[in-house]
Amino acid sequence: PTAAVIAAGADAAGKAAAPMVESAAAKAAADVKPAVPAATPAVTTAPAQADPLAAGQRAQAKIYFESGSIAAPSEAAKLIEGAVAYARSKPESKLAISGYHDKTGSPEKNAELAKNRAKIVKDLLISAGVPEERLVMQKPQETTGGGDDREARRVEVNPVQ
Repeated sequence: PTAAVIAAGADAAGKAAAPMVESAAAKAAADVKPAVPAATPAVTTAPAQADPLAAGQRAQAKIYFESGSIAAPSEAAKLIEGAVAYARSKPESKLAISGYHDKTGSPEKNAELAKNRAKIVKDLLISAGVPEERLVMQKPQETTGGGDDREARRVEVNPVQ
C-alpha cells in the first residue's frame, strides 16, 4: 500500500485503507487555528440626544413654593429636568424665568418675593449646567383668576420663542 490516502479512504490500488493513525505533527498542524488579529477596541458613539419634547418631557417647568418662603422645594431639581434637557439639546435656545405672586398684601413685598424665588430657580438651572447667558429673567407677574393659592407661589421656566 502507498502512503498517500485518498479522501474516500482508499489506497492507490483502490482497496480500502486501514484506519489512519495521525502522527503528533499532523495532529498539531490540524489544531493550529488561523491567526486572529488583535481585537480592536469597539468604537461606540453616544446615542443621539432625543428632542426632549418628542420624548414626552416638557421644556416648561413649574416650581411651587411655600407661602412667604424663598426656599426651593425638595423636588425642585427634578421639576427642572425637562427644561435642562431642552436647553442641552438646543444649544441656541434661551429659557425665560418668571416669578408669580398674588394681589393680596403689599405689592412691593410680593414682587420682591417672586423675584427672589425666580433667582433661586435661576441658580438651580445654572447648577444643573445651563449657562447663565441663556437664562432670561422676566419681571414678576401677578396671578389673576383661579382659586388655587399655590399658582400664586410659583416660578415658571419656559423656552423663549
